[in-house]
Amino acid sequence: SMIKKMGSIKSLLKMVPGMSALSNLDLPEGEMKKIESIIKSMTPKEKLELVDISHSRRKRLAMGSGTTLDDVNRLVKGFRRIKQFMKKMPTKGLTKGLFNMNQMKNFGGNLWR
Repeated sequence: SMIKKMGSIKSLLKMVPGMSALSNLDLPEGEMKKIESIIKSMTPKEKLELVDISHSRRKRLAMGSGTTLDDVNRLVKGFRRIKQFMKKMPTKGLTKGLFNMNQMKNFGGNLWR
């Protein structure tokens, strides 16, 4: 898949200015497969966040992806946290204002939890 062709999460994070501190996160291969399965089970509107992923949609995603409801909930919660974190990114050139390291530490290894 396209995700696998891009390389590991660690190598991708190292390339993004200000994100190298997150490259010490360790996502096992099994977790990546779960994430990929859940995303593949989403409708285009769910992927684009055009609809709220309600409890019934989450149950459908879990069944369709062969994962648990907890796995889907963690992915949705983790995605929302990343989205909020990215909103705090500087908008005028990434090199003018890199992330505050304390924010990075608080984000830490809890990416999908």
